[in-house]
Amino acid sequence: MSQETGIRYGRLIYRSLPELLSFQLMSSLVFSLPASLLTGFMSRLLSGYDTSITSANIRTFFSSWRAPVIILLSLLTLLWFFVIELLVPVLVSYDILSGRRSRVLRKAVDGIKALKQFGSLRGVGSILFIFIAVPLCGVGISVSLTEDLYVPNFIKEVIDASPLYSTAYTVLMILFAVMLSVYRFSLQAVLLDGQSVREADRTSARIMKEHRKEVWRITLRFWLTVVVAACLFFYFVTVRPEMKLSADDPGTPNVLEAGSAGIFSLTSLSDKDQDLIFYRISCASHIIMSNFLNSVAGSLLMFLISLTRTMIYLRCTRDTGDRYPERPRRLRLLRTLILALLLPALLLFWSVYTGIYYESVYGREIAGVIAHRTGGTMASENSVEGLELSIAQGCFGAETDVQRTSDGRYIINHDGTFRRLTGVNRKPEEMTFDEVMQLRIRDTTGSGKELTVPTIEELLDASKGRIKLFIELKGATADRRMVDDLVSMIRERDCVDDVVLISLDYDLMAYAETNYPEFETGTLFFLGLGDISNLNCDLIMMEEESVTEERLRRIHDSGRKAAVWTVNKEEALYKFLDSGIDYVITDEVILAGKVTEELSSRSVYREMVDRIGR
Repeated sequence: MSQETGIRYGRLIYRSLPELLSFQLMSSLVFSLPASLLTGFMSRLLSGYDTSITSANIRTFFSSWRAPVIILLSLLTLLWFFVIELLVPVLVSYDILSGRRSRVLRKAVDGIKALKQFGSLRGVGSILFIFIAVPLCGVGISVSLTEDLYVPNFIKEVIDASPLYSTAYTVLMILFAVMLSVYRFSLQAVLLDGQSVREADRTSARIMKEHRKEVWRITLRFWLTVVVAACLFFYFVTVRPEMKLSADDPGTPNVLEAGSAGIFSLTSLSDKDQDLIFYRISCASHIIMSNFLNSVAGSLLMFLISLTRTMIYLRCTRDTGDRYPERPRRLRLLRTLILALLLPALLLFWSVYTGIYYESVYGREIAGVIAHRTGGTMASENSVEGLELSIAQGCFGAETDVQRTSDGRYIINHDGTFRRLTGVNRKPEEMTFDEVMQLRIRDTTGSGKELTVPTIEELLDASKGRIKLFIELKGATADRRMVDDLVSMIRERDCVDDVVLISLDYDLMAYAETNYPEFETGTLFFLGLGDISNLNCDLIMMEEESVTEERLRRIHDSGRKAAVWTVNKEEALYKFLDSGIDYVITDEVILAGKVTEELSSRSVYREMVDRIGR
């Protein structure tokens, strides 16, 4: 790509920016409606079901007539996002490169028509591959619907712990990245030349082979331009307003509530409180504008990647040379008014509202810490010692795992067998209580100590009146009999208020909640669809990536509490401890304490960035 070509391509992008921005705005408004209708209809279907769909009750759900309807609507939603976020940008890019004006609805219709070319088994596989492979390996243009797709942490920990699994996972991610790189022009071949998916993959592979140097040269220039552009507004999004109040006594007004007299009651505040309110407005304005620019830049970047790929494809398959038609410079009056007047006005209003009502909208308590397996990494897992250390660290609660022996006694063990901790490859339900008591556990902290298998009675006695004990009903013996037996045992010790019964099996928790309402119950899950606040339990316990602001709001509005498991990284602890969630389950109890102290001592601006920015 010659220097003159680069300049012309740069001019093309520059002249297309206004249209690209307005197209992004209009398309987001137009295209979001069908997606909202689809998801809304699914939510209404689920609200008519006994509960939402989660990993804890999915077997029951599939016996319902709603299952095929939900699956069909989910597939339609996937296809809609595939059309609007992958196919439409290619069609618009072709219009730009051809000198034609794009029409939002027309491009959407063209994209829907193009879906028939993906009707083969390979085509369906390609769509699913894009939705899954791109977010997992981080290469290519992602689709917002699945951009947060992930391998659950409890599975990732198993992969990382095994060299074989870790190597296989790494190889698979590399394979995904290579395939996405080789087939990067397949969509262009399908849409612009009407090729089948198989033919398009071959065309893309041929382009990458025959024009490899040119493709990488243009790609490198593009990303260098992106880096330079990112640096230009880096200063704006990082420079923050300065606090004029004393750092020792910034003031914490909490007298304004949403729906009250609002700005008219500002005059009743002290000068210091008024200064803090206006400072918060200034901070909110800066944060909201920065987030808006980042959002626009991210969306625009994805579009420019599509434009660049389409340009490369045309250069490699057509005799277009370096000629790009002039783009019309005028925008329609409506689009101009929206971009120049309405958006800044809305952002300003949002900033003022956020600054004034910050406490009522974003005020929250730091989450309570629950030690995973009684003490996390501080002591051997599921031990009385871990429980004592969790109490000493000031934890709100400690989680443990209970299973039943063959003679009906209850012992503490996480795995399905004792192999990992004792070397004995037998299940608890295959052994008597006396046999289990003969086993010796290797201290998981590496101290070399040999410990006996603890019993539920020991943990109940050690936790009574001192810490909340979250008892997970675990393994093949987790049934209604276990619920009944634990309830009797806990009542005998008069520690009902010190215990929460939890399980991955929703039916067990619904049984406990219905028959023993005085007990707190919690359902664990790692996948969920619909309004999970419908679950018949007191505590909704979600895996990290299942937590959203909307879910937290619904859970709290329903009078229930929420927890997240198992959060061990410092960045994730920082996020979830201040997310508005009630409890955070972690192995890193000491680290969680340090993060809690950091959150409590941060500045006003840092707090607003964390809460508004999130």
